[in-house]
Amino acid sequence: MLCCLCLQLVANTVLFTSVNLSGLFVRILTERAQRKAFLQARNCIEERLRMEDENEKQERLLMSLLPRNVAMEMKEDFLKPPERIFHKIYIQRHDNVSILFADIVGFTSLASQCTAQELVKLLNELFGKFDELATENHCRRIKILGDCYYCVSGLTQPKTDHAHCCVEMGLDMIDTITSVAEATEVNLNMRVGLHTGRVLCGVLGLRKWQYDVWQHHMMLTLCFSFSTRKVHITKATLDSLNGDYEVEPGNGHERNAFLLKHQIETFFIVPSHRRKIFPGLILSDIKPAKKMKFKTVCYLLVQLMHCRKMFKAEIPFSNAMNCEDGDKVRSLSVCLCSGFSSTLAQDI
Repeated sequence: MLCCLCLQLVANTVLFTSVNLSGLFVRILTERAQRKAFLQARNCIEERLRMEDENEKQERLLMSLLPRNVAMEMKEDFLKPPERIFHKIYIQRHDNVSILFADIVGFTSLASQCTAQELVKLLNELFGKFDELATENHCRRIKILGDCYYCVSGLTQPKTDHAHCCVEMGLDMIDTITSVAEATEVNLNMRVGLHTGRVLCGVLGLRKWQYDVWQHHMMLTLCFSFSTRKVHITKATLDSLNGDYEVEPGNGHERNAFLLKHQIETFFIVPSHRRKIFPGLILSDIKPAKKMKFKTVCYLLVQLMHCRKMFKAEIPFSNAMNCEDGDKVRSLSVCLCSGFSSTLAQDI
């Protein structure tokens, strides 16, 4: 009887142990499978979110290169199977558009007095400021041709005041280049030509897309032939301004054969006063012991632009003094003062 009871206990122990081990093994396998499924689902969601983020970045990049309507049309066509041999030409015609073409006068002397790195940094900040002004004045920059800046208004979205936008853009550019000239003590000027009329715009080719605007070569003639620090406009632009600006005769036909041949009447916008001063570009508060060299002033100007990166401004030349963090402003002042002292000592 006792022997049978012992055998029964041993059998129950073996049975319970086997069942528990089997359940533990099944639980481990189940948890492993569930964890694997969870990790796969999480990775799938992460990849989907990452892909959506990359697609959004790619779309933003595309929109920065092309207008939205052109980009969406091209995107839809590329997703469709080709229906013909030849590539579709994405060209549009706009009848009421104002075009601005600006050229920096004195760029050669600027390039000869500073290093290539300093020149590139200065031009990058300068054209960055022009891009900011273009956004404020509802203009779209088309391209940069060396030291020339080319933008339009009323292109992607029709605007009744496109001529006003371009005139304000031109006057702001002149004020900007004046501030740079005062800061660097270099004879820099800006020539601005403005015309209103119809244009063809779009994208050509299959690779290295560039949105461009085609119009008669009047813009180059307007820009390169006449006075600096003045906005030079045609009669068509003047008619679109509705007498909102004071003008004076440009007498373009007396100086240029092209304007004389086509009987194009031109005018200069007369600004009432110096409208804007950009304090981020002016170093008039600094009073050195003797006159500094251009390279010294250029170095300080570039250092000023570099120090303002601590404010994480997305647009160059953004107003750093609007920052509410007083410590950052004081850090910027200390950085500029130390840079000025060391550079001035080397210059002397």
